[in-house]
Amino acid sequence: MPISSINFQTAKSTSLVHMNRDENHKITYLIDPDSTENIYKSFLPAEEYLEAAMLAAKKLTGRKMQQKAIDNFTQEALINLESFHSIADVEKVFIELKKEFGGFELFDIAIHHDEGYLYHREKDLEFRPNRDIFFNTSNQKFYLDSKLQEEADLTEFDKRYNIHAHVRFSKFDMTRGKNPRLQKSDMSKIQTITAKSLGMQRGELWSKAKRMSHWQLKASYDKKRDEK
Repeated sequence: MPISSINFQTAKSTSLVHMNRDENHKITYLIDPDSTENIYKSFLPAEEYLEAAMLAAKKLTGRKMQQKAIDNFTQEALINLESFHSIADVEKVFIELKKEFGGFELFDIAIHHDEGYLYHREKDLEFRPNRDIFFNTSNQKFYLDSKLQEEADLTEFDKRYNIHAHVRFSKFDMTRGKNPRLQKSDMSKIQTITAKSLGMQRGELWSKAKRMSHWQLKASYDKKRDEK
């Protein structure tokens, strides 16, 4: 069973077009290009909520919202999922977080079923799209070289999906005029709430294992391939 996980960061300017798979935002690392399995739902315009939040902050705290708070106002969460999870399941996570902490107002949710890698059974190797295996949009086929000359035999591969949700939201609590003050213990509680809401297995509680960054994961993956 996949381990539940939720991670936060400030939303990037490209977050929304990535989430809704805007045709002008080309993504080259998909194992199912043009998938019809992706789901997207918009709840509330982030710009309108920010305007209302700035007014609430002034009214309830007597202070203007600082520029740093404005710059980090829209957050993005990345959540591990299983194939059966729906938008409503992800929404439930944020309903529970809002009950516990306040804030956590939803803007958009996208569930992606088109990312992952192709696993070569005989070679016991992962082939990552646009790095180790390449998709030709003209004939809808994968190739083993970037020049698109050696066609891949997909009967030798299994598609292994990384099903996940992207969520744009704000932690700002309109009833307090500010974000909830989250402690380190609250971050652990957020992981527990997420796992329980989704019916998934939670990661080890109070684990001392350090989460690798994107670049560390990439280096680890490259090292494994080189050894193979």
